[in-house]
Amino acid sequence: VGLRKMEDLTALELLEIASSGNHIRAKALLEIIVKQKWAQRLLQKTLSAGSDLGTELSRVAWMPVIEKPLAGYPSNLHWAGSSSLYVPSSVVAATGGFPAETLQLVLGSQLQIVDHIKPLAADLVRLLCFATRESVYGAVVRHLRSVREIWTKGLSHDKEKIQGERILCEIFCRLGEGFQSCAEVRTAIERELQTLGAMDWVWLNKLHGFVRPDQLAVSSECPVFLEPWFFELQQYPHLSGCVDFLKQNGLKDTITKADGLLVLELMRSRSLEGSWTERQHEHNLNLAIAILNWVTSDQKVISDELKAMVLVPVHREDNKLELSSPDDLMYCDAKWLAKSQDSELDDYRLIHKKISLKTAYKLGVPSLSSRLAPSEDLEFEFEQLGQHEPLTLRLKNILKDYKDDAGIFKEILQNADDAGATTVRFLVDWRKHETASLLSPGMKLCQGPALWAYNDSVFNDEDFKNIAKLAAATKQTKLEKIGRFGLGFTSVYHVTDVPSFVSRRFVVIFDPHGTHLGNHIRNPSKPGVKIDYIETPVAKRFPDQFRPYGGVFGCNLEDHSEFQGTLFRFPFRSAEQARTSEIKKEPYDERRVRSSIAAFKLTCSKILLFLNNVTSVELFELPSEAKNVTQMKRLLSVQSETATLPSANAHADVLLQCCEEVRQESLLSAVNSRDSAAVSRISFSALQDANMQLFEEAWLSCARASDSEAFEYACSEDAKELGLVPFAGVAVKLGCRSKIWNSPDELSGLPSAVDGETFCFLPLSERTGLPFHINGFFSVNSNRRGIWWFGTEETSVTGSKDRDAVWNQKIIDDPLVKSCIGLLRRCAAILNRSDPNAASEYYKLWPSLRCPVGVSWKRVAEQFYSAMAKCKETLVCTGRTPLEWTSIDDSVMLQKTVVRRHRAARKVMVEYCDTYVEFPDHVVEGLRSADDSLVDKISVDEVRFVEKFFAPNITSLQTAVRDEITHALLKRSTNDERLASCIRNMYLIPCSPNGLRFCKPSDSIDPRCPEARLYLSEEGKFPADAYCKPDLLSAMVKLGMRSSGSFNWNDVVERAGTVEELEMTNHDLAVRRITALIDLMHSLTERTGSLPDDETKIKLGKLRFLPIADRPKSYPLPVWHGRTIGKVTLACPKDVYDYSCKNTVGSRALILDSKLQLSYVVADLLGVKVRPDLALLLEHLDIA
Repeated sequence: VGLRKMEDLTALELLEIASSGNHIRAKALLEIIVKQKWAQRLLQKTLSAGSDLGTELSRVAWMPVIEKPLAGYPSNLHWAGSSSLYVPSSVVAATGGFPAETLQLVLGSQLQIVDHIKPLAADLVRLLCFATRESVYGAVVRHLRSVREIWTKGLSHDKEKIQGERILCEIFCRLGEGFQSCAEVRTAIERELQTLGAMDWVWLNKLHGFVRPDQLAVSSECPVFLEPWFFELQQYPHLSGCVDFLKQNGLKDTITKADGLLVLELMRSRSLEGSWTERQHEHNLNLAIAILNWVTSDQKVISDELKAMVLVPVHREDNKLELSSPDDLMYCDAKWLAKSQDSELDDYRLIHKKISLKTAYKLGVPSLSSRLAPSEDLEFEFEQLGQHEPLTLRLKNILKDYKDDAGIFKEILQNADDAGATTVRFLVDWRKHETASLLSPGMKLCQGPALWAYNDSVFNDEDFKNIAKLAAATKQTKLEKIGRFGLGFTSVYHVTDVPSFVSRRFVVIFDPHGTHLGNHIRNPSKPGVKIDYIETPVAKRFPDQFRPYGGVFGCNLEDHSEFQGTLFRFPFRSAEQARTSEIKKEPYDERRVRSSIAAFKLTCSKILLFLNNVTSVELFELPSEAKNVTQMKRLLSVQSETATLPSANAHADVLLQCCEEVRQESLLSAVNSRDSAAVSRISFSALQDANMQLFEEAWLSCARASDSEAFEYACSEDAKELGLVPFAGVAVKLGCRSKIWNSPDELSGLPSAVDGETFCFLPLSERTGLPFHINGFFSVNSNRRGIWWFGTEETSVTGSKDRDAVWNQKIIDDPLVKSCIGLLRRCAAILNRSDPNAASEYYKLWPSLRCPVGVSWKRVAEQFYSAMAKCKETLVCTGRTPLEWTSIDDSVMLQKTVVRRHRAARKVMVEYCDTYVEFPDHVVEGLRSADDSLVDKISVDEVRFVEKFFAPNITSLQTAVRDEITHALLKRSTNDERLASCIRNMYLIPCSPNGLRFCKPSDSIDPRCPEARLYLSEEGKFPADAYCKPDLLSAMVKLGMRSSGSFNWNDVVERAGTVEELEMTNHDLAVRRITALIDLMHSLTERTGSLPDDETKIKLGKLRFLPIADRPKSYPLPVWHGRTIGKVTLACPKDVYDYSCKNTVGSRALILDSKLQLSYVVADLLGVKVRPDLALLLEHLDIA
C-alpha cells in the first residue's frame, strides 16, 4: 500500500525533521542517526545546495541536551543544561572516554551535554560536528573556577560536599589526561589557566582545600612534612597524572632547603597575625626547629644565600613562636659566660633553648663569646691548581716541600726583614696555661707550649691582607721585598695548627680547620679572626685565652695601648691535635723542637749576612715551671754591624735604586753607582755547658745592580710576573787586626774562601762548591731550598720553569759575575801585602771549574773566567812580596812544566819580571776554558823563559839558582832539540877559573879530552868545577863543546902562536902545550888523514913553538949550535932539524928537543928537516 520503511527516509526529510524545532522529533532523529547505519550514510550525502547532510545539520539547532544534573550536583553550582535545542557545535556528546556522567561532573556549569545515555562513536561525533576537544577542556578549566568559588563560599550539606570532592578529583584527572593528549588541547588548557592568575586552584582534599601549584612538589628532601606550607604530590592520588600539567604551572621537582626556609618566613608572617593557639605555637616551633636541623644537617656552615633566608626561633618566657634573623640573636657557647657580670649581655637576645649549639653555629648565629670578642673575618687566598682543594689539603701539600728543621726561623726572619724590622727575638715557651675562659672550647688544645717570634716592625693594613695569602703574588709592586708572606709563612704549619699574632691594636688568629675557634668562624672560607683588643677588652673578658701574651717581649693586651711591634705565637701541635689534623699528622714534641733549635744554631752565624734590615736575632727559652717571662734564659744571640767601604755605595741604596729602575723600565744611574761594598762584623754567642760562648767573624760583601741583559729581561713582559730585581752579590770571610774594630779601615789580613752556599737574602740550604757565598734575587723553587734550573722536576710557582731558569742564568751572567770581580777589587785593596800567604789565599777566592756542585753552579765559574779574560783591571797579584798588582793581559806566568822542571825558575821570575804571577792550576784551567789564546799569550815556556828572563840576567843570579837551572837545562837539552837550539849559542856556562865569566857551550872545551892540555884554566875555556860532572859535560858536548875530534889545523896554528909567550912565563906549561900540539898534529894526520893547506903550513912554519934540544951529554964536539944562540929555546919549524940529525949538523943548526917525537908526516908538513943540508954537513965536518 506504499507504507514506507524507516530506511526509505531521504536526507532532505531528515533535515526537515531537524529543522522542525520539535523536541521529541529531534530526540527521535538523534536516536535514528546513532543506531541506523543507513542514516549515518545519509549524513555524508550531498544535497542540492552542494553540501552534505551532516554539514547542514550542524547549522540547525536541533540537538537535545540533558536538562537536569545528576543527583548530588551542588545546588549553588550553575548547570548549563535546559529544555532548548542547540546547534551541535555548541554541545558536547558523551564518548567512550568521556561518559555522560563524567561530563556532568567536569564541565556541567559550562557546556550543554547531549541527551543521550550511551557514548557516541568518534566518527559520528565528527560527522555531527559536536564541540571540539579544545573547547571541551577549556570548559573544564572554567568549570574548575566555578567549583572553587562555591567551595570557598561553602556547600549546603555533606552530600554536596562529597559530590564536590568527586567533581574536583575528576576535573584534575581529566585535565592531566587532556594535557598529555595533543598540543591543541594543551594550549587551550594553558590559555584558560592564565585567567586564574596567582590564585590557589589546585585541589588537595577537604582538609587543605586549594593551594597554589608552587606549593606542591613531586618529592621532598625534608624528613618532616611541611604541611600546610608545602605538599608532596605523591600524597594525593588524583594529582598523580597531573605532573607535566602542574610543572608548567609551578610544580616543584622537590622541596629544597630554601623552600624549608621559606616556610619560616611564612610562619613569621602568620605568627604576627596573633591567631595561633598555644598548641599551634608549639607545633610550629617544633616544625621550625626541625626545618633548621634539616637545613644544617649536611653542612659545616650554611651558605650565604641560605643564611639570608634563615629565621631562628627566639627564646621567650611565654613559649610563643617568634622568629628573627640570626644576626639579631646569639647563643651561649660557654656556661661561664652566662655567669658574666658584663652589662653588655643585657643588650642581646638568645635563640630558643631547644636549638642545639651545633645547629646554631651552622646557621651562623653569633655566639655570646663572639659578641664579647667581635672580630673581622680573614679569608685565606690561594691560587687553585687543578680541581678545588680544601685549605687544609693545600697547606699539607705545601708543607711537603718545606723541611721542618730551621725553615720556620728563616721564614719568620725573612718576613721581619721585609717589614723593615731590625730586631727579631724567638722564645721557646714550655709553660701550660689555664683553659677555663677561652674564646672557644677548641682553643684548649692551644694553651700548651709554644714558639714566640717577635720583631720590632708593625703591620700595616696591606700586611694583614697579605699574610693570609697562599702562593699569591704579594710583592710584584714591592720589588725590594724578598718574600712578603706568600708560601713562606705556611712553614709555621709544621709546628702548629693555630698560629696567632699581635700587632698594633689587633690580635689575629688563624684556624684553617675551622674547629678550634668554633663559632668565631662564621664562614668556613674565612677561617681566621682579627680582633681589636683596644676597642673590645677581650683580655678581660677571656683572661685565660690572652694571659699567655702578658709580658712576652713587652706585650700587654690589658693596657689599652697599641703594641709597637709584631708578636707571633705558634702553639706546638700536640699529639691529640695531630690525630685529627688534616695538615700534618706528626706532633711537634720536645725532641723535634730541640732538633729545630740545633739546626738553627748551625745556620744563624751567617743568617744576617745578606739581610737588608735585621741586625739582631736572639733565641730564648722559658721553662715549664716558670711563673713569668722574666725567668727566660738566652740560648743564642746573633748581632750584625755593617759599614759601607770608603768610596763605595751602600747595598740598600743600590738595591732601592735598582728597584725603581725596574719599575720605570729605565736606567737612572751611572755605572759607578751600581756597585756596592761593605764589611760586616757578626757576633755570635751561644749557650754551651751553661756558659755563653762568644764568636766573631768579619765578612766582606760586594753587590751589583745590572745595567745590561738581566735588567732588560727584568723589564720584559715575560719576566714581570716574577717580580724580581736584577741584583746580586757575593761575600767572603775576612781576618781583622783586632777583635774590635770601629771602621772598615781597620780591616786587614787575608780573605778566606768558604764552602759556598746560595742565598736569596737568606740561606737556601744549597751548596754551590764555590769559594764564596752568593746572594741574589733568584727565582727559587717552592720550598726556598734551591733555585730553578733547566731540568728541575718540581712544579714552578710562577707556572713557567723555563722562564725561571732563564732569569737565574741572567742573574749569574750579569750582576753576580760582576759582583765577583768587585769582590776581587775590594780584596786587593785590603789584602795584607806583606803576608807571604796573601797571594795563595787570594787565588782561593777564584772559583774552580771542578768544585761547583752540579753543572748549574759551574756556570758561575765559567762566566767569571769569561769576564776576567776580558777584564783590564789590575786584579792579578804578582809573585812578589810585598804584593804588586797587574792585569791578566799584562801577566806573565810560567808554564806548569817549567815550574816542575825548574824549581828555582820562580826566583828568577820574581826578581826580573815585574808582572810575573803564580796562578794556581784551577785558575789556569778556568782562564783557558774562557780564552785559550790568552793563556798561551801570557804563558812562558822553557825556551821563552831562558831567552827572556834567565839568560839575560844570568850574571846577577845567585850561584845556586843559576847552577840549578843551568844543570837542568843542559840535561834536558839532550832530549829536546828546541831547547838545545836555544841554549847552544847562549852564554850560560860559567868558565874557569872562578866562574865569573860565561861562555857558550861551543866556546868551551871538554876538560877530559887530550886537547885540553892546549889551554890554561885562566883562559876561560873550561866549565866551572860544578859543571864538570860527566853527564853535564856530555850534554855540553852535544851542544858544541870542543872535545876530541873537534880540533883542526886552525886550532893548531892558534895554539902554536901562544907557545912562545907561555914559554916566557912557565917553561913546563909551554912544554906541556907543545907536546899537546904535536899529539894533536899526529892525531889529525894519522887518525883523520887531515893535512893543513899551504897557507897553514906557511903560518906554522913561521911560528916559534918548537923547543930546541940542549947539548947532549955524549955529544963529542965542542961546538953545539943551540948554545950559541943564548936564551933562545924555541924556534920556527923551518929552522929546526930533527933530533936524529944532531951528530951531522948539531954544531951548525938548531936541533929539535929529543922529547918531541915527530912523525915523518908531521915533520914534513912543519918543515922540520930530517936530513942534513950538504953545506951544513961539510961545515960540521970541518968542525969535527
